[in-house]
Amino acid sequence: MIVYHFPQEAAQEASAFTVAGQDYAAGTVSGELMLVPQGALPASEFSGCIFYLDTQAPAHLPICTRTLVPETLAASFPENPVYVSSQLSGGTLRMRLENALDTFSDRLWLVIEPLTDFFPLPCPSGVGLRAPLAEMQPLCGAAPFRSEAFLCSCLPAEYEAQRGLFLFDTGETIHEKLTLAAEIGIQNALVLTGAAFGSLF
Repeated sequence: MIVYHFPQEAAQEASAFTVAGQDYAAGTVSGELMLVPQGALPASEFSGCIFYLDTQAPAHLPICTRTLVPETLAASFPENPVYVSSQLSGGTLRMRLENALDTFSDRLWLVIEPLTDFFPLPCPSGVGLRAPLAEMQPLCGAAPFRSEAFLCSCLPAEYEAQRGLFLFDTGETIHEKLTLAAEIGIQNALVLTGAAFGSLF
């Protein structure tokens, strides 16, 4: 599996830029991916895959067959690589990725969006509130435990006058997600760490 990391120093970049991939098993450099910030366009001479950081952009732009598209656009662009997010609203990450791999085969990319989310309990919508780790840590009164389903760390917490769970990723849980993806046969992954998660990695 080839893994691409969003560079922390590029968080404020306004123009499209490329990142080199790394073979997850061998550690060698392999491949190149162009990342396109909101409002920017990819360089026309680039021949590798393209990922729009503004995930709504591919739905509104003419795109080439090398542009990563979300599952919602997969049927409209049958030749394009298709990405799924590591974030879940239910089930398990393994089940999610295995089902996506069955559907998209070698077109599939995993995009890891590190969790820093508070989920009030009960949470029927399955949608959490984005909450910075630095803000949440003082509110958490117990040692973290691990979610086998989501492959992340969890802490009981109270946030905005609600009791619930704070789910967050660490370098270790990101590694576990990448290991799972490689184990089941996903060929490419993008880790969107960036400046917001710089303290974790």
